[in-house]
Amino acid sequence: ASNEVQECLQEIDRLDMIVGRLLAFGRPAMINRHTQAMEPLIRQAIKMVHEPMQQRNVQIAIHTMETGLEADVDGPQIIQVLINLLLNAIEASPPSGTVRLTAEYLGPNVCIKIADEGNRIPEDVQQHMFDAYYTTKPTGSGLGLAVSREIVANHGGAMEFESENSGTTFIMLLPIERSATDAN
Repeated sequence: ASNEVQECLQEIDRLDMIVGRLLAFGRPAMINRHTQAMEPLIRQAIKMVHEPMQQRNVQIAIHTMETGLEADVDGPQIIQVLINLLLNAIEASPPSGTVRLTAEYLGPNVCIKIADEGNRIPEDVQQHMFDAYYTTKPTGSGLGLAVSREIVANHGGAMEFESENSGTTFIMLLPIERSATDAN
């Protein structure tokens, strides 16, 4: 078994390195960044979380999605963020719960909200939600939200959340047009 342990440790080292790089240099190159429709990215992300949805019997309801919603984003990176937020929402959901997704224009941004019906997140956890390596899950790395927020920030966007007794909502703002300072 010690061989497997070695392999696991090597894998963790490798992940640490990737994340260290991500956090140190911030910007992973946005080679796929261009103005594009948001709907296919959202649909792709929902498709990718089909398995855990079924396991927990959780539905994802697209509450509102304005047609023709576009933003200047790196598609694969935003899909990664959406998958992370959807997985968290599915995990937080009560059995047979519904995760609600809203996507609409808000000022100069596209605003995507992902809301679950889970328990309110305790204050002490809320303060650390975006910290790298912070997790309340027995098997979590605590990197999902740190990296997700990093990706959104690299787009010139922002990520925040609200947690109430009725559930938690993650809010992602992505600029419709990239700012002049955004070289990549």
